[in-house]
Amino acid sequence: SGVNLPPKPALGRVSPTMKAAPGAAGAEKVSSPRFGVGTVVRDLGDGKVQVVFDNDKTRVAKTLHRDFLSPV
Repeated sequence: SGVNLPPKPALGRVSPTMKAAPGAAGAEKVSSPRFGVGTVVRDLGDGKVQVVFDNDKTRVAKTLHRDFLSPV
């Protein structure tokens, strides 16, 4: 690895300052092998996004790189 890929086109859907409420129209759903399905709430740049994972009993916000996420 070590190759910097250009940002994916989907990055334009979430602005760095906008917080999309989970479940809101246009909120981007992603899946993580470790945390399950979540909603992107903030794009931090450099490929990193803040994702809120709503599980059965917990609601966890994680900052993850897009390489670890897949679209739902």
